[in-house]
Amino acid sequence: MNKKVDDKLTPLRVISNFNDGKLTLENANELLILIFKNSKIYNERLETIEYLGSIITKNNRNFKFLENILISDTDPFIRKEVASVIAENFPDQAAHSFRWELKNEKSPIVIKSILDIIINDKKNPLHKLQAEANRWLSEFGNLLNITPKEAYFILDIESIFSLYDKSNTLNNDTFKFYKELEKLNTKTKWFSIKNRHIQSLKFNIYKWTFLRNSLALMKSFNKYRDLDLLLSLLRQMDLDVKKFNRIPLSIGNLKHLEFLDLSENNLKVLPPSIQHLNPLKQLDLSYNNITIFPHTLLSLDNLEILDLRFNNLSEVPTEIDQLINLQKLYLKGNSIRNISNNLRKFLESLKIDIEI
Repeated sequence: MNKKVDDKLTPLRVISNFNDGKLTLENANELLILIFKNSKIYNERLETIEYLGSIITKNNRNFKFLENILISDTDPFIRKEVASVIAENFPDQAAHSFRWELKNEKSPIVIKSILDIIINDKKNPLHKLQAEANRWLSEFGNLLNITPKEAYFILDIESIFSLYDKSNTLNNDTFKFYKELEKLNTKTKWFSIKNRHIQSLKFNIYKWTFLRNSLALMKSFNKYRDLDLLLSLLRQMDLDVKKFNRIPLSIGNLKHLEFLDLSENNLKVLPPSIQHLNPLKQLDLSYNNITIFPHTLLSLDNLEILDLRFNNLSEVPTEIDQLINLQKLYLKGNSIRNISNNLRKFLESLKIDIEI
């Protein structure tokens, strides 16, 4: 077979020719590997690995090819995809590679992928690395002074930052950022820990990105009376985080959280795991794109203050009276209509910012 890759040869064309019977399985594998080795285009390289994973011949040569990419490729998203292909096709051979990754990998998005494979897929032989995975989370948590489960949420957050900055790695600056975040002397705590549990969290993708990029200046931010306002003004800068609109499911791991501010995050829905944050007393969801009242909130028995200002709500469910400790409800900036008499009676018992 000609080793030179045709200029017009693409991963899709290889797969199409294979499916049409024009290429043998072995030849299709070899061509995809050649395309990957010769390509410098990210999308083509990623697509090649995805297609290769669907037809790969399970031999030692192909495993070594993938293992080398997992360990040495410079792109974390390529390494993440390769980790999935290895776990799916070479689970019995992958333990050594995954152990190496747990000790040496610095990209949060790759580490998270490997931990998810080990922890969540109990039928996969790689589940035997559970102890190593737990140890990694424990050590990561110790550096942050929080529990392993809550450390997984921080890993999720770091993975989100990696979506916008491939160069993001877990290093000394990572831990310094959270320590400085905890020290911010503001009216509302952005990040506070008590007895190894996150107690308050004010997460905004735009503002956290700016703070992370200004780590050396974070101490000086304490002199500003309204850091929130300052950072809102700085949102005019060119931050490539416009597509962010989700909070990771692992937020449900923060079972000691009392204050949560997720305002200005373009959120349309909330993760169902929010319902597990039973100690929560204050929840700020203002300035998002929520169109339907999140019924997961109805499980928050201790909630006292709920801020839903400036979303796209048209109604409040009558079931909101299940929030027996609710004292303040902020709904300004929505188009609330059709308030039933029963609901009106409950709302009149609260401090509310709209006429009913």
